[in-house]
Amino acid sequence: SVKDAGAKTIILPVYTSSEESNNQQVEVTGSLDFSSGSNLFGNSGLLNVTSIYAEHYYAQVGAYAFSGLTSLTSFLMGNTSKTGVTSAFGAYAFSGDTALTKIALPNILATLGEGVFENCSSLASLTLPGNLTSIGAKAFKGATALKELHYLNTKEAWEKITLESDWKDASLTSVICTNGSLTL
Repeated sequence: SVKDAGAKTIILPVYTSSEESNNQQVEVTGSLDFSSGSNLFGNSGLLNVTSIYAEHYYAQVGAYAFSGLTSLTSFLMGNTSKTGVTSAFGAYAFSGDTALTKIALPNILATLGEGVFENCSSLASLTLPGNLTSIGAKAFKGATALKELHYLNTKEAWEKITLESDWKDASLTSVICTNGSLTL
């Protein structure tokens, strides 16, 4: 829960406690999956948040977790972990975040879910980790400012990534790999 509904920056906790946990601190290991059009903040008035910082890696970022936050400009994750690493960004996790310009992906991220950055029309630069194994359908549809991706591995490794149908917008034309560029 967030005490200030006017908050512009949110730091996601490593630990949380609640009545359900008998006020014992429990480790936050990932976001939940939400239905279409819903996100972690629900109707809390936090739709004007501009930046989110996750102190540590989470097990996953769930479906729709940060979708529809039209004022969100940056999402950053710390580079330490308590119980593992973020291996997946779920379906539509950041979809509709039209102001998003900066996102730091965990270096062990393996999966980008369906529509994960759909309609993130201000996202002009993105670096993908070298461990990526799959990109879901419509992952970058409507991300019209994104002309190229930077991939922290070789062209040969990129060719092994599972790319679902219609995964990118027509504006995305190249991938810059560690050993050269690929035209899409």
